[in-house]
Amino acid sequence: DNFLHIFVLNVGQGDAILVQSPNGENILIDGGPDQKVLTELADVMPFFNRTFDYVILTHPDKDHIAGLISVLKRFPVKKILFTGAYKKDYYSETFAKIISEKNIPIIIADEKSDITLDDGMLIDVLFPFDQKIGMEPNANDSSIVFKIIFGKISVIFMGDAEALTEEKLLANGVNIRADAVKIGHHGSKNGTTKSFLAAVNPTFSFISAGLNNGYHHPHPELLK
Repeated sequence: DNFLHIFVLNVGQGDAILVQSPNGENILIDGGPDQKVLTELADVMPFFNRTFDYVILTHPDKDHIAGLISVLKRFPVKKILFTGAYKKDYYSETFAKIISEKNIPIIIADEKSDITLDDGMLIDVLFPFDQKIGMEPNANDSSIVFKIIFGKISVIFMGDAEALTEEKLLANGVNIRADAVKIGHHGSKNGTTKSFLAAVNPTFSFISAGLNNGYHHPHPELLK
């Protein structure tokens, strides 16, 4: 319908976001902690269009990667964008195994791995600055940070990035101005600093977190 659609899916304590480009391409950002993403996708995707043009894994924590395993098993995926950061666990190993078995092309993220879709929508990768390949002690701050830009509208997605990544973006003069922001790390108190929000200057923000979760996300300090 020539509009950009963003669906923040109700997957509990995790992230799963479906972006549909104006000409109907599907981009899935993370998959949440379990198979609930499948039900959520069925609610917003027509039965005749269940192909994902891009799947983006921001980082390999369970609450982002687990649901993607279910998606990769069931639906066609044309390309996957992720960092080379991985964990030595079931989820990272299974994710890699399915990609290999299905021979899905991959893009290892860095600031040069931008993607332009046919309708002019841009996925502008802002972080990491260089490819990060290998075991990552702090997966949150290895998250892909990117902007989706269509016409005059821009939305920045922070994955689970916290203050350290925000500081790197600001120190390197990256243009993080956006109309909307997906708040990093489910609204943890360890990110979304005042200086970062001032630079983004969004009209609105959205947070994905589970009701009454044990982490107390989103944190009252952050909401204030």
